Amino acid sequence: MNSPNRLPKSSINLLLLQSDLVGHNDMRQIHRQMILGLEEAFEVNYFDHTQLEEIQQEDGLTLIWVGSGGTEELFLDLFPRWHSPIVLLNDGISNSLAASLEIASWLKRNDVEFEVIHDIPEQIVKEVRLLARLYEARKQLHGQRIGVIGEPSDWLIASSVDVKLAREKWGLDFVSIELQEVLDTYDCMTHDDVKLDEAARLAIKFREAAAYQVEGNGDEIRKAVCLYLALRQVCTNHHLQAMTLRCFGLIDHCKTTGCLALAWLNQDGLLAGCEGDMQSILTLVVAKAVTGQTGFMANPSIISQETNQIVLSHCMVDPSLTESYVIRSHYETQSGIALQGILPIGTVTIFKIGGRNLDEHFLTRARLDTNTHYGHFCRTQAQFTLEEPVSYFLKSPIGNHHIILWGDYVEILERLFK
Repeated sequence: MNSPNRLPKSSINLLLLQSDLVGHNDMRQIHRQMILGLEEAFEVNYFDHTQLEEIQQEDGLTLIWVGSGGTEELFLDLFPRWHSPIVLLNDGISNSLAASLEIASWLKRNDVEFEVIHDIPEQIVKEVRLLARLYEARKQLHGQRIGVIGEPSDWLIASSVDVKLAREKWGLDFVSIELQEVLDTYDCMTHDDVKLDEAARLAIKFREAAAYQVEGNGDEIRKAVCLYLALRQVCTNHHLQAMTLRCFGLIDHCKTTGCLALAWLNQDGLLAGCEGDMQSILTLVVAKAVTGQTGFMANPSIISQETNQIVLSHCMVDPSLTESYVIRSHYETQSGIALQGILPIGTVTIFKIGGRNLDEHFLTRARLDTNTHYGHFCRTQAQFTLEEPVSYFLKSPIGNHHIILWGDYVEILERLFK
């Protein structure tokens, strides 16, 4: 029985290739150090080359364990029926590395993607952990529904997504939703006494939790909360796991902005992005699946190539990402309700997926040096020192919005693209 304080181990599947030349020796014993490390980290399911159909019905990361030399023909026999990514696992014992490299050379010659895992046992376990996490992330992404409520804002001329490619590459389904549905739902909320009472209670909690308030009155906060309730209802109706909103398109009708609503949806665990930016919400969803973290979507405001620093800002931030927040108005319109979040100092990862074919990405470690307080930028803003050249933003940017994640996730996110 699993300890109540320990999560159950994830499973991996090993398909053993073993030559008749080594007899029927117990390969788990011969490769004891590697196997003990893997069994400590995972629930390991073992199969031999005669059990190809069984292993391909198993869930979890599947690896081809090259246990000895002389296994190249065994691999060629199973290759036409193999449906999983090809990962060749070996520790070098019994000429297993030599056989793995011969197989890898054949795969390369035939333009087949593959990976060889070989190192000391501790590093092998680390590498398999990483691949297993990516496997789980891709599994989690498959079938997620991302709502596009209204079209991308007119100025986002490079931030759309080919929905067919998004499904092929990431397993994500983009769902188009008319902005009018939100407006109609909002109107219902503002004429429903029960919903108005709920909005009033949430507005009080919001004001009590704030460090202080600069702009906005009680009525403006209640309208912003009603928009949150309306968006939450629309997301529920369409079974969404994430959404991006053409937020400027609702201001005239609702007399409020979407900043608070989107911030609270993120806090609820439903990833929400601004301005109908499809590439940024895709990046947020992928990043959350891989790292478990919610990101801060922001746009560049100041860049210094001399110091390799950048100020990134936005009016919408998940309150749970902040140390505290101030109640503000939306910067561009000077209306509605936005958050000026005070962000934690420390190591972050800046990430973006994009390009016409969703085949481009930017990824760097950075340090959040200080929260800034410029009066002519979006409300939540901070200065970062990047590890990669900041000139990227000026010479080859992938749109303007980028995603900030607290922590160092460069290694695992980079592996997504290999």
